[in-house]
Amino acid sequence: MSLKPSTAFWGERNIIDRPPRIIEVEGAVFDPHPDSEIHAAIYRPDRHLVLESAHTRGPGTLLTPERVKPRKGTATKADALTYIYPGYVNKHYGHFLLSTFSRLWSQNLIDMGLPIIWHADMTIDLAFRLPWFRDIMGALRIDRKRFAAFPKPTKLGKVIIPCPAFIEQKVCFLEYAALGKRIGDALCGSVIRRSKPVYLSKAKVNGGVRTISNEVALETALTRRGFDIVHPEQMSMGQQIALWRSGVPIVSFTGSALHTALFSPGADVLHVDYDQFTNTSFWLINAANGTRADYVHFTDGSVPRIGENERWSCIHELKNLERTADVIAARVNARP
Repeated sequence: MSLKPSTAFWGERNIIDRPPRIIEVEGAVFDPHPDSEIHAAIYRPDRHLVLESAHTRGPGTLLTPERVKPRKGTATKADALTYIYPGYVNKHYGHFLLSTFSRLWSQNLIDMGLPIIWHADMTIDLAFRLPWFRDIMGALRIDRKRFAAFPKPTKLGKVIIPCPAFIEQKVCFLEYAALGKRIGDALCGSVIRRSKPVYLSKAKVNGGVRTISNEVALETALTRRGFDIVHPEQMSMGQQIALWRSGVPIVSFTGSALHTALFSPGADVLHVDYDQFTNTSFWLINAANGTRADYVHFTDGSVPRIGENERWSCIHELKNLERTADVIAARVNARP
């Protein structure tokens, strides 16, 4: 069993050193698509989709079809004349950072005080019960009263749409890295310098994409080898950012917790992939903000997928826990 560098990337790797565009649409209609998997809501007066408002991922992939049939039906009129549309508000932490937070890069636009359209499959109150969402909105100076939810198709006077500063698996604008640093600075508490490397565990997470069935045992093995074990979901955003800025190596299997590097330029991370492919969304963030990142994977199928259930799309199992811990510890200790 050994760890090898992951040199195969899944997606594109484009860094752009200019701000994204901000577009304005007069007479727009807000009408969330009835298919919850299609994150589309802003249409021109002729009821054709405003493509700049759609959720995009990967090389040329729209999660919203390029051509959505004109919507039919009567639309009510909104109270305010001008709104900001920040895209679909994803309740998943990682996808929120990549696809919603990435549209909130213009603090000047936010500080204009205009109402913000709420487009999500959760209520505004429920979103503000999520600690990470509440913390990030506070750092952006966005109060919950700024959000406007429309239960019916609604005619809007004008909609201002900031284009995303990050597109999953495709492109990162340096403006996105600057946004991450700015919010990280606002949220970070006192940074306590640590001496032990940190392993980010998902053993206490209730569900998601990937999990390791015997990760608790890996925690025990890594603790004996001098690692601190951290469960990010049990920490505030400020505490997580302080951890990332503490100067020690952060070790984790692929997962959304690694996107928190966005808020901590120059962090040190050992990113362990489940296979030889690295999702370029991780690479883009790390490259844009100067993260010292090594992408590695086990070479002999020692983290096989063993199934799935209603909570996890992929369940993996470590074949040899002690050897896995030895290899991870050796890799961390060998880094200059």
